Parts: sequence; structure tokens; C-alpha cells
Amino acid sequence: MITPEDVKAVVAGGYADVMLAHDAPLAPYEVDRVAYIRTNNEWGWPDRALAYARVGAERMHDAFLGVAPRLFAHGHYHVSGETTVELPGRDYDTRIWSLNCDGVGGNVRFLDLTTLSESG
Repeated sequence: MITPEDVKAVVAGGYADVMLAHDAPLAPYEVDRVAYIRTNNEWGWPDRALAYARVGAERMHDAFLGVAPRLFAHGHYHVSGETTVELPGRDYDTRIWSLNCDGVGGNVRFLDLTTLSESG
């Protein structure tokens, strides 16, 4: 799990165009499928596991807002999706990519680093 010290170090590093992470930020900065998974607990995770996951997500959320990237990509939930969000105090939109698990469509995307858009 990301630690409070990790969050401080990431935020101290300042702005980055692209941020890659395992976990996703919290609402309203999540793709619809991730929001659904977090809300519905279809796999029946116990409350203790959900509380643990929530702490990690809160920390990732803080790191995400501190860096305020133009593109944020994550895995963790094993679903593919994309959304565009507005971050507080920023004059640009941030795209969020959720990547699926290995061997499943939507688990790989190619990024053109010049335009910060999907390529290939």
C-alpha cells in the first residue's frame, strides 16, 4: 500500500504530465466501471478488506491531486475505461485511463508522448 511518506514524496516532486499508478483516485476522479466496483462490492470483500483498500485509495487520491497530471493511468480494478475530469485550480483537463488485467482486451494502450494521446 502507498504510505503517507510516499504521498509526500510524490507531491514534493511536483507536476508531471503523465502519472502511472496501481490504484485509482476516488470520486469524482474515477472511470464509471471503477466507481461501480467500489460501490457494489460484487465479489463480497469483507469490511476489513474494504477499509484497507479505502485507505490506499485515499492516499492515491491525495497524490493524484498533488501531481495534477494531464494523463493518469492505473490498473488494480482489472477493467478498461476512460474519463476526462477537471481538477481544482487547473486550466486543463485530465484524462484517466483504467487498464484491464493481463491477457484481456483493454490492458495495453500506447501513448504518444508528444501529444499525450493514444497512438497505434
